Amino acid sequence: MSNFQPIEESALVVKINRTYREGMSAEELYEIVRGIWKLDKSKLDKIQYVFGVHNGIIKAVYEVAHWHDAGATPYKFRQHKPETLKARSEFVGTPASDEMQAKYLGKRIEPTYQTTNYYNC
Repeated sequence: MSNFQPIEESALVVKINRTYREGMSAEELYEIVRGIWKLDKSKLDKIQYVFGVHNGIIKAVYEVAHWHDAGATPYKFRQHKPETLKARSEFVGTPASDEMQAKYLGKRIEPTYQTTNYYNC
């Protein structure tokens, strides 16, 4: 039996190892998780949740409202060069329900090499 939390919902897991820091505000955390990602656009409509993962631990769980081309919505804490936005995506969403937070937040997931990983999409 593994000690990893299986992801059962349709979700995208994004690694935030380079940008996450302890003590960051909820708004800063949301901003680093929501974009900008190089994704398979054919899967975007299937993704219900996005998980921000730092060193294998789920730090954030968001419910997706809409996907956009990267740069379509403003960022308060990050600046992106136009060339880094090409062929990338971002989402707008809200923190997932209390039930989803309790199920996943702070749990360890199985390690992967990719920066973005799809589950049940």
